[in-house]
Amino acid sequence: MSAGIENLWHYTKKSTQLSPDTLLRLVVSCLCDTTQEPDERSAMLIRESLDALAKATSRQYIAQRVEQSPSGERLRAIWLDEPEKIGFPTLSERLMEPTTPQVLVECLRDVSARIREPVSVVICGSSALIFKRLLVRATDDIDFIDEVPGVLRNDHVLLAEIRDRHRLSLAHAASHYLPSGWDQRTWLLGQFRQLTVKVIDPIDLLVGKLFSRRSKDFRDVRDCWNLIDQLVMRQRIAMDTKALRESADSTEAAQRNWYVLTGEEQLPSLEASA
Repeated sequence: MSAGIENLWHYTKKSTQLSPDTLLRLVVSCLCDTTQEPDERSAMLIRESLDALAKATSRQYIAQRVEQSPSGERLRAIWLDEPEKIGFPTLSERLMEPTTPQVLVECLRDVSARIREPVSVVICGSSALIFKRLLVRATDDIDFIDEVPGVLRNDHVLLAEIRDRHRLSLAHAASHYLPSGWDQRTWLLGQFRQLTVKVIDPIDLLVGKLFSRRSKDFRDVRDCWNLIDQLVMRQRIAMDTKALRESADSTEAAQRNWYVLTGEEQLPSLEASA
């Protein structure tokens, strides 16, 4: 398999959400490093990627980009081939431009421009994973731990402007869903005028998500799993989740999620980590 095809497969398999620009770039270049025709499954991926992109933008635009590719004639032949079946039905729904760290920083700068007194916040949620480049997907909000500070929460004009200008809402998430000691492991993102921004440690966030029943939280843990220090996560589950395990529902969710990730029937325990 050529490197171009491998890159296309790697991107579409590892990412929960797909950037239209990135997917298009990978598709139109995937045959440039080989004269061999792709295998049947890879051809199906190319064809359905182009179909999904055409629905998200326009068929004329995608056809033009294919035409401009050095492999345009071969790509066009694959695209026009009549498929016998659909192999990747979720491609279209996964197309979404991911939120970048730069977009989040720009939003925080905009918020800080309206603040006239010192304010400190700790960011959690998917934004914390995006900042560390552990997660590539879109998010609709920036979550602060426990509450949005009153100076922001009560400024409804500011909140509306932030949504309009950055397509992001300021929201909050409860700290009792996090492992103990999380507040000692935050890292400083920066000082934006009078706004001090810290970010939760990504493993603390992922431990909290492990104990969640929400499918989107499990997907975040799974997508980050091979990019984090798994030993540290095991130790944190063993040592810092006593309060989280007091909820039978949360513990059941964590055990299910842990089994899916690792094949292990039980969560890491203090005894096992000793």
